[in-house]
Amino acid sequence: MFTASRLALACALVLLVCSSGSAATIDEFPVVGILPDGVTSGPDGALWFVESGRYARMTTTGTLVEFAFPVGTPRLVNVATGADGRLWSCERSTGKLAAITVGGTITEYPVTTVGAVPYGICSVTAGDLWFCEQGADAIGSSTTAGVITEYPIATGAQPRYICVGSDGALWFTMTGLNKIGQITTAGAATSFPAGALSQPIGICAGPDTALWFTEPGSNQIGRMTTAGALTEYPLPTAGATPYGICVGPDGAMWFCENGANQIGRITTAGVITEVALPTASAAPTDVVAGPDGNLWITEEAAGKLARLNPTTVAVTTTTGTTTATGGTTGPVVYPASGSGRGCGLGSGALAILAMVLMLGRLRARR
Repeated sequence: MFTASRLALACALVLLVCSSGSAATIDEFPVVGILPDGVTSGPDGALWFVESGRYARMTTTGTLVEFAFPVGTPRLVNVATGADGRLWSCERSTGKLAAITVGGTITEYPVTTVGAVPYGICSVTAGDLWFCEQGADAIGSSTTAGVITEYPIATGAQPRYICVGSDGALWFTMTGLNKIGQITTAGAATSFPAGALSQPIGICAGPDTALWFTEPGSNQIGRMTTAGALTEYPLPTAGATPYGICVGPDGAMWFCENGANQIGRITTAGVITEVALPTASAAPTDVVAGPDGNLWITEEAAGKLARLNPTTVAVTTTTGTTTATGGTTGPVVYPASGSGRGCGLGSGALAILAMVLMLGRLRARR
């Protein structure tokens, strides 16, 4: 007879198999301010991020310090470490750049064009900061002394985020035109088509010398060579709305799925894994590789900073396909369950359960 005790044994064995897997380790740390947005690894070994009207600093163990602006509460977007050791950000609401020392001294620099809406920002080796002017359809550069130069680009471009490419040029997303732009440090600009309706936002330079970017409009991750050849990888989760993206300590690209409440990972070969965040509707916005080897994520709606250990993410995948633009077609691997967290009944667990049930039936026949 198959007793309740045997059923309990079966369940325990299944749970043992599940618990032996590699569920992602994610810790979340509440912040005091609202709307945490861009995040970067600071020169002092801490994480620096921006909120509405504040800079914030968090150690890798979760100790938080926040710095309010002396006047007003500008809506800050994105943050980058400058060659001068200060943390630079864009004041989207006031048309300024801001810089803060690790000691907390804030200085602001007005952008020349009224209605520029400065957005994404990055630092180049030579020392200048480069930033997108979403409202002015321009790319700006600033010395660490705050001397700003602006370069007009195509009308309707609405540039959002920017990074330094392997070719030494600046690469940026042109959300309004579904394109990826390139501008040299001398100010010569060009652009390349991204996918139709892609509305690219986040961008980073990958370890393969290509540019990797998010396409929330088409729910894909894009890859572009410095010659403009494009490949796109559809995301497994519908409505994922990918946003910020960075290179992880494992050499893969990690990105925020703002609409799906997940963090995604894609290798240079196109293998995709998705990991759910603990807090529902957290709205992850930006992600960076921290000095501690973890990924750090801003959760805009939840008002938290999340820490994800990439070595605990189980890459459980099944095979799918994708089409590529610009020359190649190749395989992409999708996760079996659409999430790197939790545990479904895998083949090992099902085998154990079936074995226990069969033993119960055999004994019942005796």
